[in-house]
Amino acid sequence: MPWNHMGWNGWWHMGNAGLTGIIVVLVVLVLLVVGVSGSNRKPEAYSDSPEEILKRRYARGEIGKEEYDRKLVDLHR
Repeated sequence: MPWNHMGWNGWWHMGNAGLTGIIVVLVVLVLLVVGVSGSNRKPEAYSDSPEEILKRRYARGEIGKEEYDRKLVDLHR
């Protein structure tokens, strides 16, 4: 049987080219997975207008009505 003849040492003797090929394939797969998973996301800071961000802060209760109105006027100057 060829497998028994090679044993585990057969994998070591495949040489640097075979090992390099395996590493290259693994790196490409990781880069593809990372690229695909992050391609649909936009940074929040750049995806909404300043008015939308201000509305969200007011809706979450981070700022009060007076501060919201003041900042909205500042944005429109």
